[in-house]
Amino acid sequence: MSEAEPSPGEPSKGSPVSTIAALLVGGLIVGAGLLLSRTEEFSIIIVSMDTTRLDRLSTYGAERPTSPSLTRLANEGVRFTQARSSSSWTLPAHVSLFSGQPAGVHGVNIDFQRMDPERPVLGRLFKDAGYRTVGLYTAPYVHPRFGFGAGMDFYEGMTANPMAYDLTPGQMQRERGLREGFSHQEITSPLAASRMSWFVNNRDSPKNLFFLHLFDPHYDYRAPARFTRSMVDARYAGSIQGDGIMEQVALGNIGPEMTAADLDQLKNLYDAEISFTDKHLGDVIAAVEREGLEGRVLVVVLADHGEEFFEDGRFGHRMSLRDEVIRVPLVFWGPGIIPEGLVIDDEVTLYDVLPTLLDYAGLEPQPDVWGRSLRPLIEGQSLPPRPSSSQLIYVRQGERDHFTRHDGLVLQGTKVVRRVQVPWSPENDRDMAAEPDWSTVEYDVYDLAADPGETHDLYDANPDAPRVLAVLAALEQELQAQQAAGSSAEALQFGAGDSMARIDLMEQLSALGYLTGQDQAGSSDETGR
Repeated sequence: MSEAEPSPGEPSKGSPVSTIAALLVGGLIVGAGLLLSRTEEFSIIIVSMDTTRLDRLSTYGAERPTSPSLTRLANEGVRFTQARSSSSWTLPAHVSLFSGQPAGVHGVNIDFQRMDPERPVLGRLFKDAGYRTVGLYTAPYVHPRFGFGAGMDFYEGMTANPMAYDLTPGQMQRERGLREGFSHQEITSPLAASRMSWFVNNRDSPKNLFFLHLFDPHYDYRAPARFTRSMVDARYAGSIQGDGIMEQVALGNIGPEMTAADLDQLKNLYDAEISFTDKHLGDVIAAVEREGLEGRVLVVVLADHGEEFFEDGRFGHRMSLRDEVIRVPLVFWGPGIIPEGLVIDDEVTLYDVLPTLLDYAGLEPQPDVWGRSLRPLIEGQSLPPRPSSSQLIYVRQGERDHFTRHDGLVLQGTKVVRRVQVPWSPENDRDMAAEPDWSTVEYDVYDLAADPGETHDLYDANPDAPRVLAVLAALEQELQAQQAAGSSAEALQFGAGDSMARIDLMEQLSALGYLTGQDQAGSSDETGR
């Protein structure tokens, strides 16, 4: 998904690059005079790149230069190599980012759940500390309906067309699938340009928190031609194209049996979108530097999840907790604030980002925040190993008597995923609290150092091996602790009067392409492996 290609050289008026960069600089200029004399006050920019798989980034070893802007920030800042998301799709991952809690604690793991409006989350915490808070989002699952706008002075969608969640119940029913399709094709809106003057003229705060969400790498893959040309093989003569990805999946053109050339083309189109997104990031940083704001800005760049390309029979995300979808980039940059050229291999998570930012801003730690500050690691100290956890509620097409709950944990290089079926019916889709059927439990255990592709299951080889038993015990301990913590922080469902309450879950998943992608997984997906 992307805009029409602007002319080479200068970004077009109202383009995501020119608009977002101007918005950020407009906000950051606000306190420049004060910040020169009060260096402890600085602004924060969080850039979330949707669906950005770590090993497709040149920053993390990909052969082609897909992410030169991010690589530059990593070289001048701090790069984490073992960061993982709390889930393999956008909503729960971003709730973890905003709340500092893993998915097993915050409980927002399905489409009709939202954050408690009283929960102290990113925007509210920084707003209460005197920051001007701004969020720009480009996808349905970061919509303010889910609670992401709490505490934000300004939280605005950047799509040209209304998202499904902006509509009335009647409109949502009539336009089912249409709005979701639009969301896969767009990244920005003329709305952003109309708001530019508001940011530039609002000069009443020396401290700013910006959240910037970029949806580009999510399918469809529609990067402008100059980005696509640099990534695809000019000799390719097949039928795979970037438009209508899920339609191609439904037709069988994209599937586990596709030719190597077709699969390469699919990945190349994806790489072009990553390159396009990276260009956006670079222009934002360039705009900040033109104003001489280095030393007054802390930038964090991350992804909410990655993407599978049939490594284990599936294409897409929201179907497993494999590292292709939960291991994510995480880079901190801030000359004068963050050290230069540091690479950190400790296992960390997205829910560590909020406490890290609170720490750098000099704000008090929050009792409900599960993550921990990464500042000691960034400043060359050590932290004891701690599990990074993830969770997925997996609803599979055709299975009308249960969903599958995935719980994952990584600790000191060992990964475990537990899957268990939970009785459930689409006809009563809001009731997801049944006791799991423990007779269906399955485990996968991997040594990620020796087996990064997760091909050799240690549990299958020897379920009684000491290393296997140790990580199973760690998972059980973590789940018990999260359950105790989550009992006071339950996710809320939308009220009966809210149009979101009328969403049919299976229709929603189908409209967004998640059920279509499942059909390509074959027998291996019966267990979600």
